[in-house]
Amino acid sequence: MHLLRSRPRERLGVAGWANLEVTVRLASSFVIASLLCVPRALYGQEATVTGVVMDTLRSPIAGALVFVDDGLPFTRTDSLGMFRLEAVTRATHRLNYRNAGYAPRAFTLQLQPDERILDVGSVVLRRGADPTATLTGTVVEQVGGQPLFGAVIEVNGAVIAETDSLGAFSVSGAPILWGPNAVRVTHRAFTDAQTVDEFWIGGPNETVDLSVTLDVAVLALPAVSVEATSARLPGLVARGFYERMEKTPSGAVFWTADDIAARDVDDWDDLMRGIRFGRPRAATTFGRVLTGVCGVDAEAIAFLDGAHIGYVSALARSVRPDTIAGVEVYQGVAGLPIEFNLHGADCGVVVVWTFSGTR
Repeated sequence: MHLLRSRPRERLGVAGWANLEVTVRLASSFVIASLLCVPRALYGQEATVTGVVMDTLRSPIAGALVFVDDGLPFTRTDSLGMFRLEAVTRATHRLNYRNAGYAPRAFTLQLQPDERILDVGSVVLRRGADPTATLTGTVVEQVGGQPLFGAVIEVNGAVIAETDSLGAFSVSGAPILWGPNAVRVTHRAFTDAQTVDEFWIGGPNETVDLSVTLDVAVLALPAVSVEATSARLPGLVARGFYERMEKTPSGAVFWTADDIAARDVDDWDDLMRGIRFGRPRAATTFGRVLTGVCGVDAEAIAFLDGAHIGYVSALARSVRPDTIAGVEVYQGVAGLPIEFNLHGADCGVVVVWTFSGTR
């Protein structure tokens, strides 16, 4: 997750400088995407993503935050609920939708190597709680590291806390904004010193740790890190799910139950949003060669708990998203494990593991 946008320090007062270290911890036990430095060579392999964000009454939502993966790139919807995301690398991403007063949503976004513009259509946001976070941290004096009692912490212009005698503070349920949030720390004994920076909120129930030092010396802003752990289901381990996921072939998508819960899907269509099955193929009819693709209406073949059950439409009728422990989606035969390579696999394969089937 993109947490902090660092920039050169502005000199405040006569000789006042400050140092802020920010760490954001996810409340959930998984991380779907990591903040990566994109190689310069990939900048030419970018596309534009467009769409519309609406509420359940099909009215446009203006100012909704739309971002890719951990926050970059991001944009906001206009008065018609429309958005346009530029410079999205052609790869598989997570497309996120956020707006105050609405439940967050996220879907898989897959951009093909030759795709320039992709319209993802309309996405409906349901009413939900305003975003909040737990904010904790300490404020100390740089020289000697003495804790500072009474340091004032402001977020987005509102005072949320003052430090205690140990220089510590903790606020549960602090109101924050989706996306960038401005934080400012001051102390009455250091009238010429303060720290101003930003932290990014992209998911619910996050914890932000702020470690601040105030002094008159010039200090560098340290690196920002995120740590999270992932719990593996024994049943999926036995089925080889994680081993295949770690060797993910090009064009394959893997979801765990935690991933599906984070996507906040209602039904099978929500789960498979953004997945497209297709490959060039040729057919002969009365001596003439015709070309075509499997396309979005292709019937990918389906496996349920290791057994071939026909086509993917059978999964849509019989499996609820909340019963799924893991999903494997192969959009072609490239890299397809041999146990799933049956007749018809060239139009895609969907493998679903349920909780009952992996015990």
